[in-house]
Amino acid sequence: LNGAHHGNEPLSVDVVLDAIQELLVGSHSDMSVKRWLDALEIWCVPLVNPDGLHARFEISRMAGRKNRRPNIENEALDAIRGVDLNRNYPFYWGRLGEKGSHSVTTSPYHRGTDPASEPETQAMVKLANRKHFVGSISYHTGTVAILAPYTIRGVKDPRPNEARVVAEEMAETLERNPHDRDWKVKRELYAVDGTEQDWLRHTVGTLALLVEAAPYSTT
Repeated sequence: LNGAHHGNEPLSVDVVLDAIQELLVGSHSDMSVKRWLDALEIWCVPLVNPDGLHARFEISRMAGRKNRRPNIENEALDAIRGVDLNRNYPFYWGRLGEKGSHSVTTSPYHRGTDPASEPETQAMVKLANRKHFVGSISYHTGTVAILAPYTIRGVKDPRPNEARVVAEEMAETLERNPHDRDWKVKRELYAVDGTEQDWLRHTVGTLALLVEAAPYSTT
């Protein structure tokens, strides 16, 4: 489980922290949770983009999507420097040109200079290559949807598409979103490339999902 590839989505951090709490506390009273911990090795990365999250709280609410790499010389644009980590993974990186991500450093979707050019991306790639995860959920915020690979246009869906089946089962069993919206399974929200979940599915074989939760809490 991971959160905050984009630091301006702080609620995604809380989702992973809540999952950690459920695993640790629930293991004492919930037999299902105890079985998970006995049978599985579960890794949780609540905060993939710490510099982006810091910028979101300390610089501007408009900052933080990117990782703060100092790639913009104009100090007036300091809040928007960096690389979009979920456009930096080495699968179809930059394949859609300026439609799926951007080469311009000032863009919120700047893909970086090379595939996996960023230390945060490199750390996640190294972890996945070492562990070969069976399943993965990357939490984001912005809408209410579950995305299953492949989310990059022009890439054929895997056969069988087990991730899609699991995503549809999740959508049917999850409680209605607190914002009174139903969960829906989608292939994409808009054009993207170089994404984490697609890289995981293609390279490691992981059943990798991206869960887009609402951007703010109702409480």
